[in-house]
Amino acid sequence: AGAMFDIELQDADVHQDESDDDAFEIEEGDYDTDPNVNAIIESDDVETVQLSEQNVNTGKEKTGPQDFELRKVLGKGGYGKVFQVRKVTGQDTGTIFAMKVLRKASIVRNQKDTAHTKAERNILEAVKHPFIVDLIYAFQTGGKLYLILEYLSGGELFMHLEREG
Repeated sequence: AGAMFDIELQDADVHQDESDDDAFEIEEGDYDTDPNVNAIIESDDVETVQLSEQNVNTGKEKTGPQDFELRKVLGKGGYGKVFQVRKVTGQDTGTIFAMKVLRKASIVRNQKDTAHTKAERNILEAVKHPFIVDLIYAFQTGGKLYLILEYLSGGELFMHLEREG
């Protein structure tokens, strides 16, 4: 096995491609350390685009609590409830989801709870795994946070673990 890792080191003739389109060198003093941003924006070399709902996040439908029909309560906790809901508008009309509704007033009292709630949302958004429910939508109103999750029947994992011992 020792021979497998024997590597001979020799001086190799290395050629480097110096025609990189994205590489350029600037000598010190060749750039403006305090540019006039307004002059740059108003110059003819700069294209400006007005930002609006028509050209930002196009294709993503705006979703809110009004887009879901409550079917039944799946669980209650100290911060809110989990409902079984059916989507009544938009792309996935008729699909059944779990909707976790958290009261902001309950969460913001404690900085740790706020951090845990943000972490839960970020983790659910980032993690895609067959054993973890998918976060489909997340939105908020003045007093509540909503996490729309993939609905899986059968109850909470904690209940099954508790039952099995």
